[in-house]
Amino acid sequence: DVTNRLLQCNGNCEPVTQGSGGEGPAPTWSPILPAPPAPGKAPHCIGRSKRSASEHIYVDRDLPEPVFENDHVTYQRSARAASSVTWPTPSGITASQANTTCHQELETFSRMATTKCQHMVSDILEDCVKDVQLMDSYEMLKMAVDALTTSCQTQQAEDPANYVTTPEGKSVLVPEVSTDICSVSCLEHGHCGDKGRCVCEAGYVGDECQLLDKPPRLIGTRGSKFCDIVQRPCRTMYFDAENFQMNATFVCKVTEIDINGQLSSQQVTGQANFITNKRLSCPIPDAQVKSDRSVKPFRVWVSNDGKRFSNSLTVTTYDSTCQACNGTGCSQKPNTCQIDGLCYQDGALKPDDPSRACRAHTNTSQWTPPLPPTTPSTTTTTTT
Repeated sequence: DVTNRLLQCNGNCEPVTQGSGGEGPAPTWSPILPAPPAPGKAPHCIGRSKRSASEHIYVDRDLPEPVFENDHVTYQRSARAASSVTWPTPSGITASQANTTCHQELETFSRMATTKCQHMVSDILEDCVKDVQLMDSYEMLKMAVDALTTSCQTQQAEDPANYVTTPEGKSVLVPEVSTDICSVSCLEHGHCGDKGRCVCEAGYVGDECQLLDKPPRLIGTRGSKFCDIVQRPCRTMYFDAENFQMNATFVCKVTEIDINGQLSSQQVTGQANFITNKRLSCPIPDAQVKSDRSVKPFRVWVSNDGKRFSNSLTVTTYDSTCQACNGTGCSQKPNTCQIDGLCYQDGALKPDDPSRACRAHTNTSQWTPPLPPTTPSTTTTTTT
């Protein structure tokens, strides 16, 4: 389920076709029902089963995606029967306005396409105007240009005349066909140069001139900035960000913050992971909160080129055995011990000396020797 990463199909799903009769439930996924259970056997559960208290998936993962209304439902609710559609649309779009806007958008394609694809513009203009009338919206225009770009490249790839033979005897597509068309986004802050190379305006960089000529910006941590080692490995943290792109020099820089709040002299640089144009993840070093200290913060930066880095954000890995962390920081839980920087539950024995233990009611920061044995009280009876 692409809208909820906590669910998966496991290979036993099939699409449900849209029923007739106008507005109905959106096409979705449903499980294929298994054969009826044999007599005397419990049925096999295919729905959402209750998890046991001990079941836990110990992985780092991003927050689930929000669930959006299915595009097909949106289209059905917006579109009306062709026989009843008239100009102007309910929002006031006239036929002349639709024709002009479609023509302008398709001109964008004309400026970046080869002469062999120019005929597509006139072919699609009429359909574009009809879509605006049916949808009462211009929202689909950019998608139409993207689709035209792909169609142009596909059409050229189907032409045998666009192939050459290499010295090794292989037939390959000539570079001009696959590289002479620039992305639509290139035209926002640049223009299409030779063989599809996007030439940027001053102040913009990137493969499609989509980035400002400055470092990325980290907006915030997705979910909590505190990561509990008991719940997940805490080796990957996810961030909302902007002004970055996926390339070989897209990196994260991570530095530990010591117990005095100072940045460590050791920095770890690793490949950043591009998730979407507004989201990324960074690898985090092993915090060793089970063997070093129970709370360990890190400072994180991101760079597109490995030289100019973004603003920094702080994330913290901690051990919830004895620590409780929230927006204001971390504090020791009651009835636990923190000895030599590490967490222990009340009653836990010292690893190298079982004669000593964490006795939170006596001392929460040092190992406590065993309690003296209790001597049973005796009662003396005097008779007269």
